[in-house]
This record gives sequence, C-alpha cells and structure tokens, in this order.
Amino acid sequence: MFNAFMKSGVWSFSVATLVAFAAGVTHSEAQTYNESFTGNSLPSGFSVVFASGQGITPSVSYTSNGVVFNNTNEAHRVFLRTDFNNYIANDFTASLVAEIPDNIFFFGIGKAASIIYPEPTDVIGTRSHSVSWGQQNGFIDGTTTSSLGSANFSDYASQFVLQWTASTRTAVFTIYDYNSSGGLVATHSRTIDGSNNGFTANNSYLYFGGAEGITVRNFVVIPEPSTFASLLAAAALGLTVVRRRQR
Repeated sequence: MFNAFMKSGVWSFSVATLVAFAAGVTHSEAQTYNESFTGNSLPSGFSVVFASGQGITPSVSYTSNGVVFNNTNEAHRVFLRTDFNNYIANDFTASLVAEIPDNIFFFGIGKAASIIYPEPTDVIGTRSHSVSWGQQNGFIDGTTTSSLGSANFSDYASQFVLQWTASTRTAVFTIYDYNSSGGLVATHSRTIDGSNNGFTANNSYLYFGGAEGITVRNFVVIPEPSTFASLLAAAALGLTVVRRRQR
C-alpha cells in the first residue's frame, strides 16, 4: 500500500495532509519531511556534507526533477543530511526516490558527520550502484557491507524505504527497483541491528547522496508509523460513515 501511494498522483497531497494531522495528534519528537527538492536552492532543514581535506567543491543543483549530485570524481561524493539529529530515539518511516545513472548512492541513518574516502562514517544504510559491484552494492551494517548479488540499479527511478523501531534500534531497509515503464523489477530488503553503530540521540541524522548525476526527489519522513497507519484507518472509517449518511 505504501508503494502504491508513492507511485500514485495523489501521494504528495496525502502525505502533506496526514503529516500535518499527525504532527497535531502525536507526541513524537521526530521531525517530519515532505520535500520534493524541485526548488532552486537548498531547502531548510538540510545541510550539505562532504569530506574535508580533499579539495572538494560540492556541486549540488536543485532542478525540476529533484536534487542532483554533480561531482564527477568518485572520491568527491557529497551528501545531504537532515539538521534534525535525534532520529534514533523515534519510530519513523523515511522514503525517497533516486535515479542512479552512475557512481554509488547512499541512504541511511547515523552520524554522517564526515566522509572517509569516499564513504559516510558511523552509519547503517544502503549502498546501491547502477551496475553490480559485488560487495560494494548492498547494505551497510556498521563497517561491513552485505552484497545484493545480481542487483543492477539502472538510471530509472528506484524507491528506498527505511523503517526504524526505536525500542529495539532496528532498521528495515527496502529497495524497489523499477524499469523505464514503471514496472517493478525487483525488491531487496534487509533488517539491520542499529544498537551499536557509533551514533546516539545527539548525532543520529538521516542522510543521502553520491556523485555523477545521481538525482533524489520525494524525501518523506513520517514519525510513528503505527500512528500513521491508525490515521489511514480512521480516514477510511470516516469516509465510510459519510457515505452511509449520504445514502
């Protein structure tokens, strides 16, 4: 159902409405996002992160299709990071859409405070390339990366979803890979233990990025997924009641 919403034309409206509603009825401290990145500048609530000491000039552009990471050297990968830094303490679902024509795309939770050639540090997340690079194409679990095997992400849109459970510090990463006609090619999923990965309630950001034309759009963060599901159920019930009254 979540995937169907993401691909439907009403998704942006649904998220904007329900996120606003959720913000008013829950006590979660997690910051919500519903950012398309289709403006002409860095949106509020984000910072640009890149490796220091490598002579990098970040090249990030904001287009009608989303935010584009333009650096051509693989050592010069650049990331966007949320300014909110306490996601580890809150249940949430985060989702985005990425086009990966070349280089490696990163998405996850953690410090991402610096980049050691050319990786974000102290994080868990996904590490996805447009061609199969064996162990370099998979899920980051602390300092190791599990392979996605035959996964071959094209330059067509792929949807990345992170579901985080604060009580167990567990992340479920799911990647939906689509072809040029919008059909689902494959789904990849991995559950990762995030209880001992070097980040805390003071430095657990969400981050994503890469280089060489990687494009990201539709970044959505919804706190307390169970509350969101309840809101959907309540909305459906309310619609049913209205329909019955109209009969």
